This record gives sequence, C-alpha cells and structure tokens, in this order.
Amino acid sequence: MELKVRERSNTTLVVEIEGEEHTLGNLLVKQLGRESHVKVASYYKEHPLTDSIVLRIETDGQVTPEEAIKNVIGKIMALSERFEEEVKNGTEKGKSRRKG
Repeated sequence: MELKVRERSNTTLVVEIEGEEHTLGNLLVKQLGRESHVKVASYYKEHPLTDSIVLRIETDGQVTPEEAIKNVIGKIMALSERFEEEVKNGTEKGKSRRKG
C-alpha cells in the first residue's frame, strides 16, 4: 500500500491509495460517514483496471481529515478485534455442543 496526497487543507484531504480497491474504500467511507465532524467521505476508482482508489474526506473544521481517519481506523481495529473474539467464542461453543 502506498499513499499519495493529492490535496490537503485544514478541512479536506484527497489521497490516492495504491494497492487497494473497493474493500478498503467501502469500509473507510462507511465508517467515516458515521463521524459527526465528517461532512463528506467518498472514494472512486479512476480506472477499473487499476489497483488504486482515491479517497476524499471533508470535515467541518473541528477535526482535521487526518484526525478523522485516525479515529476511524482505531474504531475499525477495535471492531475487528471484537468480531474475532465473537467468532472464536462462537466456534468454541459450537464445538462443545457437537461433543455433547
């Protein structure tokens, strides 16, 4: 993964993310859209055959776009850890039910 900043201001960040596609783009945009200080979160692929996306974040100025993305990444990581625990606990419960 490589990041190339295309535009940056106090309220706007446009960055190209090479080596990533819709999976990361959808995840980031969905979570950024839940943040109260994020006004716009979107991404697009410039060409269907390229392995990159362009992410755009606009905030209301109370947080920078960089702060917003750091917050979202932390929340995604916490969600992933909880999901991993639930899967682990669920499979352990399933194993014990099959034995009994």
